[in-house]
Amino acid sequence: MSMGNGEDLRERSTVQLVKDLTHQASTLVHQEAERSDELKQEIGQTREQLSETADALAYKADVPTRTKDWIGEKKDAVVSTVTGATSKVGDVTPDGQQVTQSMGRMKRVAERNPLGLAIGGAAVGFIAGLLAPSTRMEDEPTRSSRRPPRRAGRPSIVVSRSCRTPARRRSRL
Repeated sequence: MSMGNGEDLRERSTVQLVKDLTHQASTLVHQEAERSDELKQEIGQTREQLSETADALAYKADVPTRTKDWIGEKKDAVVSTVTGATSKVGDVTPDGQQVTQSMGRMKRVAERNPLGLAIGGAAVGFIAGLLAPSTRMEDEPTRSSRRPPRRAGRPSIVVSRSCRTPARRRSRL
């Protein structure tokens, strides 16, 4: 019996050893499965990042598209600015009735004070003449202004009729 008892122990220890090894193997398989899932998630994230990077590089390399986008942004900004300015101008601009009333007031003032109207018209004409550009004719010098002015104290050269040589004469002060 003692021998049978030893075999039982061996069998039990072998069974226990198999159970332990099976448990360790299943734990390792479970850990590897978890690790595999983690690796799959990391690979998925890396693919997304690479895809985003590739898209960004393709966009940078596509100059015509970037130019169109930039122009579109600027156009939108200008349109919004013009729309805002248009609404402001529409608020400030008088309507037809206000213009008619102002014209009627100006007519009554002119009828009551014709001298003031004449002076105001002359002033407006004078200012308009100052602001208007000059013509070529006005810019050309006149005959009298073409001759350089004589300077006092400098000798002038006069050709004598007899010998046709220059003679110096002092101008009088």
